[in-house]
Amino acid sequence: TPLRANRERAMMQRVVTEMLDDWAPRGEFDFADFASYFPVTVMCGLLGVSAEPIARIKAALEHHLSALTLDPAAKPKFMAGWDVLWEFADTLVKEREASGEVDEDSLLDAIIAAKNRGEYDDVEARFMVLTVGIAGYDTSKNQLTMTMKLLLDRPEMYRRCAEDLAFCRKVTEESLRHSAIATPYREAANDFDYDGFRFRKGDTIVLAPPLANRDPAIFAAPGEFDPDRENNGRHVAFGRGPHICIGQFIARNQLQEGLHLIAQRLRNPRLNGEVEWRPFLGAWGLK
Repeated sequence: TPLRANRERAMMQRVVTEMLDDWAPRGEFDFADFASYFPVTVMCGLLGVSAEPIARIKAALEHHLSALTLDPAAKPKFMAGWDVLWEFADTLVKEREASGEVDEDSLLDAIIAAKNRGEYDDVEARFMVLTVGIAGYDTSKNQLTMTMKLLLDRPEMYRRCAEDLAFCRKVTEESLRHSAIATPYREAANDFDYDGFRFRKGDTIVLAPPLANRDPAIFAAPGEFDPDRENNGRHVAFGRGPHICIGQFIARNQLQEGLHLIAQRLRNPRLNGEVEWRPFLGAWGLK
């Protein structure tokens, strides 16, 4: 909920501040690499566990999400990464249960409590931990990196983000509208025809919110990056309906808080080198 997500703003501020204390003095670094540690550390905070294993599982997270590209060459790395991630979730659950400790603010403890009430079994509990960890990794880091790229070309907006958290919120929404990074998958429930195409039950359908968010019938001058546009909140970056992103409020808050503090610490950033892009399918963005 928005209320629960807002309670975590202080934790998000602490995470990004500690990261900047380490990275900012370097003067030069890969921002996409920097961003990859931020949301997953926040998710560890939500789970109520140490962020120490992140360095060990980060590559596995990358390989796991590569499955969404539908590239068969990704399968060996995906399968190897899965073993690492499963061991991570299994260890978290077993160690917390063995400790006998309970933290009312810990999402991991809430998952274990639901399991103990019979709401799901041991395997599903581990899947739930992985869902939280994986969902909190690729999308938010890619969106944060995309936002930074947009702002490198708009230094006045970037400087304003350092001074004005409310403006950061507008920038975050416009970034989600202008360059959303997620292409969710669905399966056709029945045969149907659409715009001259025939879809059959079971067909995989890849939806493209990044394209819907550039619809000129809804957004005037959709290619322009305008945080002050009145209807940028009508974007579908988080989906719509019963499948809308359950973590959208966490994602928004960490993007807002992260951008605000990053702009304060990284002054006058400049692009150094060539930008590499991820495949469009799955979780798109800068590599």
